[in-house]
Amino acid sequence: MEESGKKRSLVVIDGSNAAAGGGFRPPKLARVMEARAAAANKWPTAEIVIVVDAQLRHALSPNDQTDLASYCRDGLIISTPSCTLGKGDAVILAIAGAHDGIVVSNDGFREHLDVSPFLVDDDRVFGLVAVDGLGTFLLPRKLQYCAAR
Repeated sequence: MEESGKKRSLVVIDGSNAAAGGGFRPPKLARVMEARAAAANKWPTAEIVIVVDAQLRHALSPNDQTDLASYCRDGLIISTPSCTLGKGDAVILAIAGAHDGIVVSNDGFREHLDVSPFLVDDDRVFGLVAVDGLGTFLLPRKLQYCAAR
């Protein structure tokens, strides 16, 4: 995939963030899959990894809980172990950092900027907005480096 002249082959989606669709709505697994489809459309040759926090399953509807378990078994979604330090964010950033990947999330990652400085690079973080019935839109983000105080 081409982003600013650099070939990137991995996109890591913050699935817990995507489930909320960029807003304060009840999470839906369909929004996660829409985010995956939007990423596959934007970066057609990239491997796509979806990471969700362990507690997401408790916030989903019973049907979505069943589907999430199936997606995790099939390897389509990675659920972080409970009590993981840094939760899903740490896993997302470890994967993206190790493989020069793109992160899809609306998180500011402020507490991670010191250990994941790649987050301030151009074209490394994309936000998402899910519009129910219209799809998910991925927009470039420019995170600011602010040392933790």
